[in-house]
Amino acid sequence: MDKKFVKNFYNKNKNLPHISNYHVEDYYQHVMLVLGNALADETASEQLIEAAALHDIGKPETFGYNKKGFPCFYGHEKSGEAMKKASPSSAYVEELINAHMLPFAIEGPEPYASKAREALNAYKARLGEKFIEDVYKLHSYDMLGTIRPKSDSSPNLQLIQLAEKWFRS
Repeated sequence: MDKKFVKNFYNKNKNLPHISNYHVEDYYQHVMLVLGNALADETASEQLIEAAALHDIGKPETFGYNKKGFPCFYGHEKSGEAMKKASPSSAYVEELINAHMLPFAIEGPEPYASKAREALNAYKARLGEKFIEDVYKLHSYDMLGTIRPKSDSSPNLQLIQLAEKWFRS
């Protein structure tokens, strides 16, 4: 992965509208929190850490507003231009990023939940149980980098600093 490109990309897109029903933090803070959560997990593989760093790189390319006027990023997990420039180290990392929204869909309404289960089963058949475990780990890092009480507007600065240090390494 081209860390310099990715860090510059996130810095360039810091002001991307991001705060919504799902996010109280800005785009940059969210990505750094997700990466910080992965780095803080001693069991996370290098591929999982890379997927955490890149999981939302497609958001600027897919940015829009939903019917309620909130920022939305439909299809960001499959967005390609920035991902190509970031040069993920493996197809496995790209597959993790492509699948990272499926656990959210499973928790949602039908028919989306059933389709998400089918997609995860197809991934499991093709890539194995370890892949599914990694998807759920990435999902947990994403949730930890997202879900905070609305009254808590201060992100965990230690996780952000950990992520920024990783980009410098």
